[in-house]
Amino acid sequence: MRKASKPYIPRIVCMGYKSFFDDYDEVDIHTLLEGIPSRVSLKFIAENIEKVLYSQSDTSTQKPLINEYCRYVSKDLKERIRKYMRSNPECMLYETYGCSLLYGLILQNYQPFEEGDDYDELCQDEYERIFKALTYCNQRWTDEQTNGFRNLNLAEMLMLVDIPIVEFKSYKDFKFQIYKIIPYFRFLETDPYYKQHVLPAFYEDKKVTSWKQYVGRIFNLYAQSLDSSELDVSRGTEEDYHFFEQYAANPKDAECANLWEGHNAINYLRNHFLYPIGEKKFELMNANFLVDKIYQGVKFDIYDSIQKHDVKNKKGKNYKDRPEYLSVIGTDFSESGLLHALMQKTFEGRYDALYTGPQLHNLGVEAEPDLYMRIGKSLFLFEFKDVNLGDPIKYSANLDLIKKGIIDRICLYTEKKKKGAGQLHNTIEEIVKHSMDAIDPEIKDVERIYPIVVTTDRAFSAIGVQALVIRESSKFPPAMFNGFVSIPIVVDFDTLIDMSYRLHKGTVQFEMLFQDYLFLCKSKVEPFSTYIRDKYKRKGAKAFTKEEVKYLYEEAIQ
Repeated sequence: MRKASKPYIPRIVCMGYKSFFDDYDEVDIHTLLEGIPSRVSLKFIAENIEKVLYSQSDTSTQKPLINEYCRYVSKDLKERIRKYMRSNPECMLYETYGCSLLYGLILQNYQPFEEGDDYDELCQDEYERIFKALTYCNQRWTDEQTNGFRNLNLAEMLMLVDIPIVEFKSYKDFKFQIYKIIPYFRFLETDPYYKQHVLPAFYEDKKVTSWKQYVGRIFNLYAQSLDSSELDVSRGTEEDYHFFEQYAANPKDAECANLWEGHNAINYLRNHFLYPIGEKKFELMNANFLVDKIYQGVKFDIYDSIQKHDVKNKKGKNYKDRPEYLSVIGTDFSESGLLHALMQKTFEGRYDALYTGPQLHNLGVEAEPDLYMRIGKSLFLFEFKDVNLGDPIKYSANLDLIKKGIIDRICLYTEKKKKGAGQLHNTIEEIVKHSMDAIDPEIKDVERIYPIVVTTDRAFSAIGVQALVIRESSKFPPAMFNGFVSIPIVVDFDTLIDMSYRLHKGTVQFEMLFQDYLFLCKSKVEPFSTYIRDKYKRKGAKAFTKEEVKYLYEEAIQ
């Protein structure tokens, strides 16, 4: 018998400066690392955060790294660290946002190698200063995020903390990015507007002649990073080196003069995640930034090229801003090229009725969903939101701003505008009015409707977002949920890719994923995607099989 879970409360605690030192308000953070060559500091942090990322950020990997510190610091600090670890058994020291602040601090206060230096390791007396700097950075971001905790409920507190870091809590799987980038570029190549105006600008800026060359270079560098954070590109061509050089951080960049302020560090690192450490050698500061360049970051880079080369839209006018361009590419490609293609592939031979939004629109259906799929007596309605929450919102400590950003993108219902769950609510109202009776007569036998909002930004799979969507959608007139209609469920698109083969083979039933989540996770603070990832973990024998890889990419590699 299934048992409902207790409220989802993460137990991992980030180690902060105030737990070990008493001078947080007095210490001069900009002088703390004086005398330690920047190359050595960056290498030390990069090597450790790499180990954490590739272990899914579990605390069992963090503990040995923290214990390693204790070998080199003073006896007094060693005792404080170990006391802290006993009180907080699931603690972590390495966290992407805190480490990004530290990278920014190091680059802004650049320390060159002195004459005669020929080592890449920290000296024993430097470990304690690195520890102080790292915990200071952790303290800064946790203080910023928890400053607004007053009068918040549990879901809101967890969301405020998780939103800024959710995209970095574990490594970004390159396989999902590869799955998306190939049809994306193939679409750009076949559409006359993008082929003639957009791709040439992007290729010129990225120093490549084709998208295959671009993806190949990024992927080859990523493959190296699985073995070491130190990457050697000397075996490639001169063009290969110049391609990677554009992603190298340079302390002389004007942007590096003020990386400590606000979120400047992480914004800079998104496009400068390599650090030169020798002749055609780089230190990879965070593999997630590199993986982003396979697909997620490409959409932003293409817009930057559009701006740089003054590329007009299809109507011959300038794009108003990046969101406008992303909305256009979402309409032109994402819905059909990603959602429709994946769902048709996944459920081939398993659905009783499947209609895309354009098909329903052409059939005269009003308020059509992006995808309509009926399996037996269960109806699944999808809205695909290929949108980003945006760094100014994600890194804000203003919960009202964050909530508004989420609602405006995936759960809006007003007289003039509806988004995500709001659109699905409208769709269900039309279905109740029999808009689908002639198209899918067996809809009369449906016993359960599942409204599903599919997203592509991990921020929408942060802790607490699902609870916010439930609360907001409960205000829709009339009340949306009952025994017939499920609450709207937010699903990350990568989760659908991850489960596609098992759903296709029938080893997992689609409806059961939602039924289990709705029954077992009563508080709905835990994201659906986190629940599925934890239940269907890929480790050892459960990693991607050859058959699964062939299934996912057989069409893409043709």
